[in-house]
Amino acid sequence: MKKTLTALTFLVLCFGASFASETSAKTNPQPEDFHIVTIYELNDNFDTEIEDLSLLAVKFPEGAQIKLKGVLSGDFIELSSDNDQLGTIKVKQPFYCRIVEDDILASSDLLDWESFSDFVTGQLDISASADIEGPVINIKLDVNKKD
Repeated sequence: MKKTLTALTFLVLCFGASFASETSAKTNPQPEDFHIVTIYELNDNFDTEIEDLSLLAVKFPEGAQIKLKGVLSGDFIELSSDNDQLGTIKVKQPFYCRIVEDDILASSDLLDWESFSDFVTGQLDISASADIEGPVINIKLDVNKKD
């Protein structure tokens, strides 16, 4: 059966659902067992014949630049912008991600896999200030690989 996976879907799963409950892989695949694609190969035209998507490892190479887009909407607050691009994420250390059951696993070496929420740590700071143009909400997210 032909399966399609887009970059947007994978990133949403990777970063949006990364704090899901911890699970462990049922098997210990070796690096040669994986079908490795770079984040650049995941697009609307990406098709794979892989039956077991848990063996699809997406490589985020050092130096990769990934557009960050977002939408904030609702009846309480919304984000209005000339475009939906919020910036660019630059990958500073290479890593791999794969989906196993309902969890996103990450690895630096294709050997040791852990839940994405165990792979990274960070801190979120939100503050308010004002500048000449008016009020400003400042959002800072510090993300680091756990040792």
